[in-house]
Amino acid sequence: MQGNFSKARLVNTARALQRPHAAKPKLNYTARANLIASQRESRLSKIESLRCSGVAPKSFVDKAQTLLTHRWSKATWRSRERLLRTVDWLLRMERMSRHTLVPPI
Repeated sequence: MQGNFSKARLVNTARALQRPHAAKPKLNYTARANLIASQRESRLSKIESLRCSGVAPKSFVDKAQTLLTHRWSKATWRSRERLLRTVDWLLRMERMSRHTLVPPI
């Protein structure tokens, strides 16, 4: 009896592994391209607002802008998604560096 229990348990585990994970819904090409383009525009406007508040030279914002301008045109859509993730990281680093540079009152 114990052998059957183990076999049933293995079968259920195998079935659970075959189930698709909760993934993002698949977008068609046009929708995906539009989403990536709008995310880029959003990041560029964030960069512009950070620049208006005074950014030090050689900052994370400069690097983020370079990725969204010079590197953008030749990148594939998948690479552009990676660029956006990198830009998000750079902007987080910029915000963190600004918070550490502000002297306590």
